[in-house]
Formats: sequence, C-alpha cells, structure tokens
Amino acid sequence: MTKSSGVYQMAYTYLDRAGNETTFPPYLTDVTLSLEPSPSNLQDPVVPEAPLDREDAQLNRAYVQITGYDNYEIGDQLVVSFNGQLLYLTVNNLNFPKDVPITWAALSSGGVTAPYVAAVFYYVVRNGTPSPNSTTIDVSVDLTAPGLKPDPGGPGPVNPNLGLLTLTSAGGLTNKIGPGDTGDATVTFDVYTGATAGHRIQIYLKGIPLLTPPYTVTLPDETATQFSITVPASGIALVGNGEHDAHYSLNNGTNNNVTDSLPTEIDVQAFVIEDLALLEYPDSIDSGIGDDTRFMNCAHGVASGIKTKIISPGKLKKDDKVSVVWVIYGPNDYYSNVKVNEYEFPPVTVTIDHFAGHPGEEFTVPFATYISPVTEGRVEAYYKVVGAGGTPGESDPSILYITRKLLGGGTCG
Repeated sequence: MTKSSGVYQMAYTYLDRAGNETTFPPYLTDVTLSLEPSPSNLQDPVVPEAPLDREDAQLNRAYVQITGYDNYEIGDQLVVSFNGQLLYLTVNNLNFPKDVPITWAALSSGGVTAPYVAAVFYYVVRNGTPSPNSTTIDVSVDLTAPGLKPDPGGPGPVNPNLGLLTLTSAGGLTNKIGPGDTGDATVTFDVYTGATAGHRIQIYLKGIPLLTPPYTVTLPDETATQFSITVPASGIALVGNGEHDAHYSLNNGTNNNVTDSLPTEIDVQAFVIEDLALLEYPDSIDSGIGDDTRFMNCAHGVASGIKTKIISPGKLKKDDKVSVVWVIYGPNDYYSNVKVNEYEFPPVTVTIDHFAGHPGEEFTVPFATYISPVTEGRVEAYYKVVGAGGTPGESDPSILYITRKLLGGGTCG
C-alpha cells in the first residue's frame, strides 16, 4: 500500500516459533512520513549588528538573520537559540534572508553587569519534526551602563529612578533663563549610585548636546552628593529661546550604552534681536532740535494719518512678525508726560529678508482715535519683533512732534 506524507502510528508484536502472536496491546509510536525533501544545508546564522549593545535593542537592530537553507517551504518554523533562549519565526513567503528579532529577555539573559558571549544557532521545524542544527556562532554582547541602580528593566535609555537635573542661570533663575541672561549656566543633580571616575556625563537641551567634550566623573565625585556642571552660554545660544526639555545622559566611557534621566523643562528667554533700526515717519521733517527727532503739522498731512515705516537691513528676516506700538503724549503740549493713547497694532509678517534698498514694512496710523485727541503733542512709537524662531526684539522709540494748529487759528482734521 502506498502512503502519503503524514504522521502514522507504528507498533510491533512477537510471534513464537509456533506462530502464536502476543496478545497484550502493543505500544504505539508516532512516525512522521515525508515524501518531500527535508530542510537541509542550513546556512550559518548571521547577526549583522554584532557586537550587540543596548542601542541595538533600543533601535530594533538586534536580530538574527537566516540567509537560507535547502528545500525551504512556506509554513516552516525557524527556531533560533540565542544564549539558550528560543526565538521563533514562521516562514510565510519564500524570500530570504529572514530576520528573527532578539527579544530583550533573550538579549539580557547573559546579564547586564558584565559583557558576555552568546552561542547562536537555529534549526527548522516542519510538520513537527526538527532539522539538524545549523553551525553555532559566538556573538559578543555588552549591556553594561552606569546609572542602572536600581535597574528599571528594559533596554532604556531612560531610567526614571535617576534624579532630575536643576538648571541655574547666570542671573540666578531656577530652570529659567531670562532676557539678557546670556552667561554660562550651572546644572546640578544627585550623584547616581555607582558613579565611578571615568564615567562620562552629557547635558542635552532640546536634544542638543551642550558639553564638548562630555564631563568626566572624577574621584571626588564618587563620594559627593551632587554634581555641579557648568553649561556654556554658547551651547544655550545654539538652542535659542523657547520651552525646552533638558536631561543628562550617562556613559561608562568603554562602550556606546547610555542611561538618560527624565527631562526637566527649561524656559529660555535670554536672546533678543538687538540693534534694530528706529521706526521711520516718511512724511515728517527734521524737528531742528538736533537730536534726531522729527516734526509734522497740517501741511505734512497729519490729519490724514501718520505713515510709519519699519526697515532694518540684516536684522529683519523672512517670516519674522513685526508690530507697531503707538504711544502719543499730549493733549496740548509737546513735552507733556500725559499718555493720551498707547496701542499695539496687529503684527504683519515679513515676506523677504530686509536689505539695503528694501521698501520696508509700511503702516499708516489712522487719524481717528490714535491722533485726533491730541492738538499738540509728542509721538514715541516703536516696533516689536518676534523672529521666525521665537526670538523677540524691540526698537528704541522714535520721537515725532506733531501739531494740528493752523497759523490763522483753529486746527486741521
């Protein structure tokens, strides 16, 4: 009788010389019959990223690659032994190579306090029957890293058990850097368990490393209670204004593994756009006083609104936002300290970088409301800037004396 591939049961009985058969029930044994070629010639496993470390696990680069074997079929199960830990992958298409991810449990099975060497091989299971093993290869693994006491588990890099950092600005602010506070800052945090001379510490702000080179832990640090590390102003300037996350990162100086703290939010408002040109009044004339002040009367169109112009080559850039702040004193005295009106007009967006000969950003302040309450007075208008990256700026006031009095009596407007 011809049998097809499958699992069959076999047993045997004894016959004595007289032809008598044993009468007790025989034990049955499962036997797999395969009429197709079995998996064979298993190619050596490959670990492309070896030697392996924590970064490989974090970035999903830890895997065993099976380049192929003879007589492969859909449905084959690949069984990889990594340091005695079994990893599985079912063949669902006939494209090779196949990548079998190494789980963190398997990767860390050899320990995280010292490097080790993992034995790696695989075999193929088809219809419940395993093939012979492939060749075994050795893979070096180094998961050692500082700052893991207590170890939170997993490849990291963040260990929430580490203390948070505190940043003190040059001006003495805590976790904040105020306007004009552009000096070096200081970062402090608790000394982590197991801190050892030679370890490396890097400080990050908005993901940008601030220390070149990283800080190296010293012998006195091992018994201190806190680290105190100077953060250079140049690094903070590179990041710029805004609310940025800051954290520190630990490395043992012998491999690429790092352990990160949780972030602390730092409010940076230190940087401003400086040396902005004064706001201009295109229809005005020199006041004659000799201090760069300007003058307008009825003949200059004061009753039609006052035209302003913002032009600052090399300072104002595309996508910056600028707004005129109108401040006028009066109501009937050039030198009055009575503020009749103060208003910030909605911002406009700069469309191209300012350059010499740029037409500038022009805006006419309406006569009604903003000028008409003053018969004779003084304008001290200026403008504010918010750079495309969030950096603010503010010009000095531009002084303009105005009068609406007519020579023959009365006022214009």
